Amino acid sequence: MILSIKKTSAILLLLSGMISLGTSVPDRPMMVYFLGDSIPRRSCEPEGYITQLRHIIDSTGRGRKYNLSCAGEDGNTIADISLRLDRDIISHQPDMVFILIGANDACQRMNPISFERTYDSIIQRLLSTGAQIVICTPMCISEKTKHDSPKDRHLDRLVRLVRDIALRNKCQLCDIRKTYLDLIHSDNSHHIRKNILTTDGIHPNRHGSLIIAQEMSGFLR
Repeated sequence: MILSIKKTSAILLLLSGMISLGTSVPDRPMMVYFLGDSIPRRSCEPEGYITQLRHIIDSTGRGRKYNLSCAGEDGNTIADISLRLDRDIISHQPDMVFILIGANDACQRMNPISFERTYDSIIQRLLSTGAQIVICTPMCISEKTKHDSPKDRHLDRLVRLVRDIALRNKCQLCDIRKTYLDLIHSDNSHHIRKNILTTDGIHPNRHGSLIIAQEMSGFLR
């Protein structure tokens, strides 16, 4: 089941009421949130990676164990998700949070020190809730095999920081960037900007979404 944040809140209130009335409550599925920018926001669409992830876990008998909720917003940077973290994630008592952010930060050339400090702060706030955290590397802002633009170089720097943040905070790392680059280098001999794994160089197409879903499914055991 893929839920919006409002529907998730309703479920939590219902369970709380059942407990207060002494009603037996079945084992609660894990509440899994996907936090980030427009990439997670679009992932609930029919060919998006959350939809495809749901198909994968359903087909392997794990579907009843998880409720998957989108928490992405268009245009968000690391600073934006920090501002809405309490409202959109922490207030819903998540069991697991996938964080995928960084493309807009790279395009806006965000200061790497600020990016790292804000990301660390978000991780600490989530860890204090007891939630499991899966940190995802941002995939790309172009599918060209030569990363010679300033934005590409900035994204490379942010990706290195994301990997360091995961290691330093002992969080699980879903290195989508590495998988994407391996496929791009093998399949993009003409150095085109899009249409192999993305629709526009940033947002995943159906195949790109399937790759992400396959990578993420390994964390939902």
